[in-house]
Amino acid sequence: MSFQPNPGDEVVINDIAYTIGQHPAAPGLAYAQAGRQGIVYQLIPRNGSIHGAKALKVFFPKFRIPAMVYQSEHMESYSELPGLQVCKRDVLTPERNGALIGKHPDLLYAVLMPWVQGQTWFDVISDQRQLTAEESLKLARALAGTGSAMEQRGLAHCDMSAPNVMIPFFPKWRTWGRRLR
Repeated sequence: MSFQPNPGDEVVINDIAYTIGQHPAAPGLAYAQAGRQGIVYQLIPRNGSIHGAKALKVFFPKFRIPAMVYQSEHMESYSELPGLQVCKRDVLTPERNGALIGKHPDLLYAVLMPWVQGQTWFDVISDQRQLTAEESLKLARALAGTGSAMEQRGLAHCDMSAPNVMIPFFPKWRTWGRRLR
């Protein structure tokens, strides 16, 4: 059975119950974003707090590889760097998540990580948002700081595209409000 959740559906991962988030701009649809390697869904903990929300990246078949476990373990040490909290990842494996993967085989080697609230750079560009000088400077400093911290540790992102750059200090509601008018 393919993993095609609806908003409000429950999924239990590592003994923690989550519900699938609803997209704020599209009521009735799951909060999901498709990318080159898979689809990312928003998971909200049972208590309803967005602060404990997770992102579940469900990979397309050709990207479901066992090495994802090692890669994620290796990346975790970088999760404390500014802008890299998504490096704290947990990979769903048959050993730890067998019942869930048995029910939803598409979740094999899916990755659970912190949900970053905010816009992507793609959202900013698509909405043709005019940035103030202060916002531009804040964005440039944050990106330079993250890039510098990565470079000092010999790291490279390798896919620094507009949908992969999150800008958590620009509230999304501004964008959605314009789209819905």
